[in-house]
Amino acid sequence: MTQTEREYAELRALPRSERLAWVQRLFPDGAPPQWWLAMVESAEVGVCRARNISYHERREGFEFAVSLLHDACESGGMSPCYSASWLVRLTTIALDVGMSPEDLPSEVTPDGVARLVLDRLPLSQAEVSSVNALFLDDLHSGRERYYQPGDDLTLIGQRANGRLRLLQEILWVVPALECVVDRLSDEQLVGEVRGWLHCIAQLD
Repeated sequence: MTQTEREYAELRALPRSERLAWVQRLFPDGAPPQWWLAMVESAEVGVCRARNISYHERREGFEFAVSLLHDACESGGMSPCYSASWLVRLTTIALDVGMSPEDLPSEVTPDGVARLVLDRLPLSQAEVSSVNALFLDDLHSGRERYYQPGDDLTLIGQRANGRLRLLQEILWVVPALECVVDRLSDEQLVGEVRGWLHCIAQLD
């Protein structure tokens, strides 16, 4: 058993209320994003079609995966948008393996995950278009907004934070909704999701 497998097994065995404290003991300075990603990937593998497990075991696996993503987001190990993109992935798996939405956390049902994604988007559609236009203007003019010759290279990431980073998060998660939009039951929600998909598709 690898270290990752051992840590995943220990985390999975803990009651929900004790997991974040266990993670903090393991990583006093905070668990790195790569560790959270390894845990979430393990949880995803645990519920996929290739796993020969019972319906009940798979349902428990989805419940654990959802709680794991909440913990990753709450602790800062994953951004709200990035963790939402994983919930969309889990939703597509749940559809693939035939899970009943009534047996799952709402976050991994089509309507539930779509609402969650839309709630977590940090910019409006107008802001997305504006930030993207600014980025393209810089790109085409050869302007570097975050770096000038002689600057400290370690500061570039800090300067790039802000709306451009938020745009990148949106571009990561919104296209994933294409996988669930045809399974939505709320017509208003369908319209909102298609509106966002159209917005992203219009960006150069």
